Parts: sequence; structure tokens; C-alpha cells
Amino acid sequence: MIEKRIHLTGKHLLSAMAAGEQSPKLNRTVSQQLSGIFGAPGTDMSEFLPDRGLIMRHGSSLQLMALVSECLNESDEFGEIDPSADWQKWSERRPDFSLYYAALVNPAHDGEEGVVCVLRAVMDGIPTPVPPHRPRLIIDYVTTRVAARGEGLASLLVNFVVEASQIFGASTYVLAIEDSCVYWMSKGFVLEDGANLNARLNIFSDTHLLRLSTDPPDPGAKEDLALQVEEEEEEGGDGDDDDDEEMGEDEAFEGEDQDLKAAMQLSLASAAPADSIDADLQKAMELSMADDQHPRSAVGPSLPASIASDSAAEAEEAELQRALAMSMQEQ
Repeated sequence: MIEKRIHLTGKHLLSAMAAGEQSPKLNRTVSQQLSGIFGAPGTDMSEFLPDRGLIMRHGSSLQLMALVSECLNESDEFGEIDPSADWQKWSERRPDFSLYYAALVNPAHDGEEGVVCVLRAVMDGIPTPVPPHRPRLIIDYVTTRVAARGEGLASLLVNFVVEASQIFGASTYVLAIEDSCVYWMSKGFVLEDGANLNARLNIFSDTHLLRLSTDPPDPGAKEDLALQVEEEEEEGGDGDDDDDEEMGEDEAFEGEDQDLKAAMQLSLASAAPADSIDADLQKAMELSMADDQHPRSAVGPSLPASIASDSAAEAEEAELQRALAMSMQEQ
């Protein structure tokens, strides 16, 4: 197994380091070899697993990063999560961290179709930790293609990464959502409630930080508490911006309401002359009906019917003209 081979190699290197404590040159050489367990930055390593018929690739090359990222993006488990956006958040807040990838590939298929299981981890202080920090490896994504589930492939990758982390002398952590905590606890992880480490390693509000129970104590550094304060202030600032936007929208709505009320008032005001027009028209019609029913008397003889009808029409038209003129003056 690849894990056993790495374990034996790690023991040999650690023994060499212990034997060469008085030789800085030897220690540097051993440190470089130990860092090679995770591969040089920008490269990846491969090894065939005959009992599985798969190739294990691990490291940080762009090609491997693309394969793992594509598999994560296509996974139904992370439909509402963007791993690329998550790493952007990591890189902005922890610029000294780096990413590590591992994948199991079926050599019978080319490219993305051959990737059956992937893991992504964040490296803190690997290969060179900055005191007072220890080297740490934080697993944040693991997934297996649906067709390949139930074969223990995810466990194989997790065990490999944990083994490599232990050989290097790094502590192993996991960022897990609520639903997956049970799985990780079955792999020997326990909840990490230290404030220092949570401030440094857990930058998401919906995840829990778990640590491998067999790792040595790691209290973290109190200075990392300031990181959490800064993040809370940033998030609070974003919330204030959202509140300002909402207040601006509310003010805009209130302005629209006021404009609508003003328009309605103008509409009602303009409706008053229309009522006057209706009243004047009604009055004119009543006068016209009265003229038809009671013809006005004349000093001379009565006018012929046709002439009387024309006169009544002219009177009605005159009344309408006066009514319209009055309404125009009121407007």
C-alpha cells in the first residue's frame, strides 16, 4: 500500500534527522525530503494502486487542481457551494496558506471522466511553519463520483492524507458541516473548541472545526483572535452597507408613494371642473326641454314650426357654448 511505503520512508527520514541533530546541513536535507511528501509547489506525484486498479495523484499542479475543482463543482453534494469562491476567501484572509489536492483516477478513462474520488486540503505552515504555529493540514472537501461510492475510496484518500500529515509532523483538521460531522468522528476526529485555532482555521459560519484525536495538543496563538475580530468587523461593515441600501430603497418607495398621492390629488382636483361641466350641460338640456314644451310668446304672429325648431337648436347650442366657456375658465 502507498500509505505503508510513505510511512516507512517517513520513519527513515525522521531517524536520520534525529541522528543528525548536530548537522544543520543534514537537517535541511531531511526537511526538504519530508516536504517532498506533499510534492514541490506547482507539481504533483502519481502512483499506481494495483489492488484498486487506480492511480493516485496528489500535489498542487495546475492540471491536478483543474481536475479536482471540476469534480467538486459537478458534485451534487456541493450544489450550493462554490469551492473556488471559498478558496478566494481563504487566500484573501490567510494569504500564507496554500492548497493541496489528491485524486483517484481510473486509467481506463481520459481526463475528467477518469476522476472517481477527490480531496482538497488547505496547508498552514507546510513546508515551513512560522513560530509559534505548528504545521497544519485542513481537509475542506472530499467527494466520490456517484457510480464509485460504497467502495471506500474517500476513506483511502483521507487515510493517505492523514498518514502523510503525521509523517511530516503536521496536525490534521477538518472543516465539516453539521450533517457530515458524524462521518468524520467515525474516522477519529473530535470537535476542536479552542478559540485560537477556530479564529485561524475556521473562516466559515456554517462549518465546525474538528481535529484528529491522536494529534499532539495545539493551543494555537492568541494573536489569531484578532483575525476573527477583523472578519466580524468586515462582515458587520457589509451588513451596514446592506442596511444603507435597504434604507435608500425605502426612501425611494416613500417618495414614489408621495408622488402617487400628489397625482391622485391632482386627478381629483381636475375632476371638479368635469362635474361643473356635467351640471352646466344638464342645466342646458333642461332649458332646451322647457323651450320645447312651452314655446315663448311673441308680440307678432307665431313663427312657423321649422323656424321655431331652428331657434330652439341655436339656443341649446348657445347654452352649451356658455357651459364649455365657464368650465374652461374654472380650469
